[in-house]
Amino acid sequence: MPHNTDILILGGGLAGLRAAWAAAQSAPKLRVSLATLRPVPSGSSFANANGQLGMQLPQTDRERDQFFQEILSLAEPGHISRPLAEILVQEAESRFLDLDSLGLRFQREATGKLLRRTACFSPHARAAILYDLPHAYQRLCETVSTLGVDLLTGLETVSLLMDNGVARGAVLRKAGVGTKAHAMQDASMEYRARAVVVALGGPAARHPRHMAGPGSTGQGWELLQAAGAQLNNTDFLQYFWLNVETRQFRSPAEIAGPLAVAMTPDGREVAPSAKVLSLADARSGHCPAAWGPVPHQGELVHDYGMDQWLQAQANEKGVVRVKVDRNPWEQVALFVHSGNGGAVIGSHGEVHDLNNAPLPGLFACGECTTGMHGANRLGGAMVTATQVFGRRAGNAAARFALGA
Repeated sequence: MPHNTDILILGGGLAGLRAAWAAAQSAPKLRVSLATLRPVPSGSSFANANGQLGMQLPQTDRERDQFFQEILSLAEPGHISRPLAEILVQEAESRFLDLDSLGLRFQREATGKLLRRTACFSPHARAAILYDLPHAYQRLCETVSTLGVDLLTGLETVSLLMDNGVARGAVLRKAGVGTKAHAMQDASMEYRARAVVVALGGPAARHPRHMAGPGSTGQGWELLQAAGAQLNNTDFLQYFWLNVETRQFRSPAEIAGPLAVAMTPDGREVAPSAKVLSLADARSGHCPAAWGPVPHQGELVHDYGMDQWLQAQANEKGVVRVKVDRNPWEQVALFVHSGNGGAVIGSHGEVHDLNNAPLPGLFACGECTTGMHGANRLGGAMVTATQVFGRRAGNAAARFALGA
């Protein structure tokens, strides 16, 4: 027998919880259900390797203009929707205040004043830093539970239920069930709904070397595409250089810098050229390798030359042996951090089909969507996007469900 609800939200990260919060507030008489894989802090939202998250927080017109211009300058060679970027910028502060009102823990000065820092690709101290992620998860779960949201834990999304292009729910299965056909069939359950919000995160976990938190499946893009969604910017993944053994971040400005040497696969020691070294200052301004030129001191710089030099020394497994100054040799490699592509959405999170028309009843938010940034994104911009478009998708799903 199928399970029935009014609004089904898939994913329990920052985007999914924000969508559930908005949907339950907008339509308190409707049943809102949120399905998530793990009943504990997980995924890139609440169990990332850094233990904290940045959130872009422009607070003045000048800062909002800077934020918007930086988004545009980083978009190439990807596609960007200016209306979505404008919404992200204009609503960023309000969505921060929502989280702050719940008592989430952001870094502050001794006086209590909010502390803002620079983030990847931006020289401006504009990002609020959220720490104690388990506490953030607890507070958001308490908030949606108080509003009456059903938290369905231990469930993995198998597919979206579509009827002639209209979303009708999803097929879920108990977490940990294998892939054999009979086991999947026995454990699968239909959850039918008037509206569906997909917030299943990005594709990082699909790759052998990745930085996604535990509980990430990387299946969001795949499920949306199978449902008829139009995808864009899917070639643009964010890669970090990490030490293979410790999984600590290693900046190319150091491991391809003036004190570094690399070992080629055939055993030769090589040092970076003067051209590569000239990029170190620009490359130190961001963790992920960039797609295309990035702004640096008023100019556009192709600083991925440092990443290319490292890749040129990699063995068949993609691993590079490097040594900095008198430190021991170490092994580094590129790890997928996140994706900048995903489903094409409208201003309220409505998912578009291949003809650029909305798929009725299907909404999405978070890292499984794109448009509010292009090939590259500013540090902290995704957390802001989860809140801005999570709220919008939740509200829109409630409106749709009320009229369905």
